[in-house]
Amino acid sequence: MDRISSSPRPRPGRLPCLLALSALVFGAGAHAATVDVPNGDFSNPANFGSVGGLIGSGSGPIGSGPWHGRWSGILGVLGAPTLTISSGEARISGLVGVNIAGLLNNSGSFEQDTGAAWQPGRRYTLTADVTTSGVLNLATLQNGNVGVALASSTTRLASSATSSSVSVGLVSGNTYEVQLRYETGGAVSGSIGVHLFAEPSGLLTADLLPTLHFSNVRLDSRAIHQVPSALVAVDASPRSPVVGAPVDPPLAIKVLDADGDPIEGLDVEWTAPSSGPSATVTPNPTPTGPDGIARPTVVANTIAGSYVITGKVSGLDATVQFQMTNLPGPAAVVDGASGSGQGAVAGTPFAAPLVVEVRDAWGNVVPGVQVSFSGPATGAGASLPTHATTGEDGRAAVSAVANGNAGQYTIRAAVAGTDDEAAFILTNLLDPSILPIDEGVPAQNAAVESLFACALLVRVAADGEPQPGLAVEFAAPADGPSAILSDGVQSGRVITVETDEEGYAWVEATANAVEGDYVVTAQLLYALAGPIEFHLHNLGADDPIYASGFDGVCVPTTPEPRDANDAPH
Repeated sequence: MDRISSSPRPRPGRLPCLLALSALVFGAGAHAATVDVPNGDFSNPANFGSVGGLIGSGSGPIGSGPWHGRWSGILGVLGAPTLTISSGEARISGLVGVNIAGLLNNSGSFEQDTGAAWQPGRRYTLTADVTTSGVLNLATLQNGNVGVALASSTTRLASSATSSSVSVGLVSGNTYEVQLRYETGGAVSGSIGVHLFAEPSGLLTADLLPTLHFSNVRLDSRAIHQVPSALVAVDASPRSPVVGAPVDPPLAIKVLDADGDPIEGLDVEWTAPSSGPSATVTPNPTPTGPDGIARPTVVANTIAGSYVITGKVSGLDATVQFQMTNLPGPAAVVDGASGSGQGAVAGTPFAAPLVVEVRDAWGNVVPGVQVSFSGPATGAGASLPTHATTGEDGRAAVSAVANGNAGQYTIRAAVAGTDDEAAFILTNLLDPSILPIDEGVPAQNAAVESLFACALLVRVAADGEPQPGLAVEFAAPADGPSAILSDGVQSGRVITVETDEEGYAWVEATANAVEGDYVVTAQLLYALAGPIEFHLHNLGADDPIYASGFDGVCVPTTPEPRDANDAPH
C-alpha cells in the first residue's frame, strides 16, 4: 500500500549538521549516516547540460559529471528522451508511448558512482523527490515508468521497480518522495551507484508520464542491528516556558549507535519532577524517528521555578538533562502585602512602605511588572511615586508622606491589563498638640427613656486656641444600658459632630429603656489623644433622682427647655 505523508523530511545538509556533533563523540573514524551523492541537489553549474534526444541509444556525462546520462529510443522510429540537469533538478523529457513490433516506449536514466564502498551488514536508504504531470504510486513505480535504483558498478542491486522495500509519499502538489531500502549481507564488494530512471514496461500510452523531474537525492546508511551507544541533545540550551504553555524549542534527543549513526524506533524515557515546578511529557516513552531523534510534546505545569528533565534509553547508562525554568504567566492578581491601616501625623512620612504583591492566575509571583499607585486628588491624601516595578519576589514598594489634611483615605495600586487592584487604607493624623478637653459634666443620671439634663460637651484646642471644623465622634453602647445621641440634625448611637468656631462639639443624650451604668465616648477623629468618657446611669422607676456614686452631677429637677443649636451649660 502506498505511503502518503506530508510530514517534513530532512533535506541535504540537515543530517550532516546534526551528525557533526556525533563525529565529535565518536572520532574521525566513525561511519557517517549519510553517503555523499555528489551534486545530489543538482545545484552545481558545472553539471548543467543535456544529453540524448536522438534516434537510438547512447550514454555520456552531463556537463563535467558526476552524473552520466543513458538513453534509448526505438531505432529508426522514435527518438530517445532528453536528459537535462539544470539548477535544482534533473529532468527526463520526451517519453513517448508507442508499441511497434512488441517494442514499448523509450527510456532514460541518470547514473553515478558515488565512490563510496559498499559496507556489509548495513541498511541503505535511497530517497529522491520526483515531480510528475500525474499521480505517482507504487503501480507506476513497478511498471518502470519512473524509479530509483542502487547499483554496484553497472549491476543494479535493488530497484523501486522490483523491490518490496519501497514507499511513495506525497510532498505537495505533484511532487512525491520515493524511498528505496536495501540491506547488505556479510560479503559485499564494489562501490555504491545511484540510478534515477524512466524505463516504461507494459504501460499503455495513456498511463505514461512524459516528463519527470528528480531533485533532492540523498542516501542514508546505518547498521542493520543497531545498538545504542550515545545520546545527544539536539539543542541543549536551557528552556524557559511560561507556566501552562508548550516548551519551545521542543526537547529532542538523538540516539546514536557505535558508528555515530541514528537509531530509528528506539524508545526514549523521560523523567520530570513529580511535584513543584515540572512539565508533562507525551508520549512517554517517545520513539525515535528515521533521523534517530525522539521529539515529545512537553508542556510546563502551572508552578513557576527551575527543574531538570532527564532523557534516557534502556540498556544505556548515559542520560541527557535539560535545564528548565517555568516562568510565571501574565499578571492577574494584585494584592496589598503590607502597609495598609497606618496613621501618620499630617505632613510626615508613614512608618512602613506600601507593598504590593503581583501574582499570575496560578498564584506565581510575577517579577518585572510595573505597578501604578494613585490616591485622592483633594482632601486628605499622600504624596508617593506613581509607579514601581516588582522585583524577583513579585513585590513593589513605595514610601508615602501624609499631606497637610487630616482624614482617612485609600491609596490604590493597579497593573495594566488586569481587573484586580490593591487598596491601602491610610490615616493622616492631627498634630499631637490638638487635644479634646472635657468641658461638660462627666457623670449624669437620667430616668429611662428620658433626656439627660446636660449635653455631653467637649472643646478642641491647640495651646489654648480653639480648633473649628474638626470631627468628634460620640459613641454610646450598641446594646444594654445606652442612650440615643443627637445634635439636632442627626441622631443615633454613634454620630459625628464638627467643632464650631469656638472649638466646641456636643450632643444631647436620651436614656434608653434599660437601667444601668455605661460610658459614652467622645473621640476626636484622626487624633493621637484617646477618647473623653462620659459616665451615664439610666435610672429605674424606684431609683432616687440622684444615685450614689455620681458626685458633681448636674440634673435639674425640672430641666429648662433648650435649643439644640445652642451649647448647653
